[in-house]
Amino acid sequence: MHRAAFRVVVWTSVLGGAVACERGRGWGAGEGSHEASHEVAGSEAPTEEHGAELRGPRRPPALGSEGARDHAAMIERARERLLEHAQLGPGMSIAEIGASRGWFVDRAALALGPTGVVYATDIDPEAVAALRELAARANPERARIEVRACADERDTGLREVPDGSLQRMLMIDSLCFDGRFARADDVVYLRELLRTLAPDGRLIHHMDCACEATAEGVIELFEEAGFAATVRRVELPQPDPGDPTWTCQTPAQRERHELVFEFSRWAKRHR
Repeated sequence: MHRAAFRVVVWTSVLGGAVACERGRGWGAGEGSHEASHEVAGSEAPTEEHGAELRGPRRPPALGSEGARDHAAMIERARERLLEHAQLGPGMSIAEIGASRGWFVDRAALALGPTGVVYATDIDPEAVAALRELAARANPERARIEVRACADERDTGLREVPDGSLQRMLMIDSLCFDGRFARADDVVYLRELLRTLAPDGRLIHHMDCACEATAEGVIELFEEAGFAATVRRVELPQPDPGDPTWTCQTPAQRERHELVFEFSRWAKRHR
């Protein structure tokens, strides 16, 4: 069996998986449009779920305080940097898994332009409704947004997407491959995603710091499903180590929080 030459993109960062076709959390959560993007992080009640870190602090500073504004601005810069790293271009077809209210979806649609398409999946009915509202807004400069409601946590929502058609796939704090599901089910799920990825496509995966999966375990799982990747470093803004609003406080959480994985296809289909 081939072994993957993997690419682990390490962000010196501010970041934070839940499970498969998950409720979108983290960076994408809570903001579906540019107008909403300037809301102060923490204005939505945080939870103990995976990804809550990037929604905002569990005990947020008073709304409008300098600390809250600084925290929100840092998260915004990190989101923008990740979107820049995705290198989206006109006419692309992409997907976001666990898109929540559509922060990335909205901006990706503008980057892709009217000839592109964005598939946005989520399992949360409220998130799906918000995504459909976003998709319905008329904008001739924007890509078509196709919203897919997932039936369960191992439904990709992409069954109707043609083979090899997606140039990019984003999984931002929406999946955690920590053994909650049977490994065989995880592999089947990932192979369905692989089916849709273009030969030169990239799948960008970030798991939040609450996810107990290891980098080695994630790489091995993706390898088994047929993915490959390479490695480089990317710089992102990061919070002050003493920032009480940031929940990735332990050394293990901070180390996990810095990892962003970028996977691609094998030249020949893994068997």
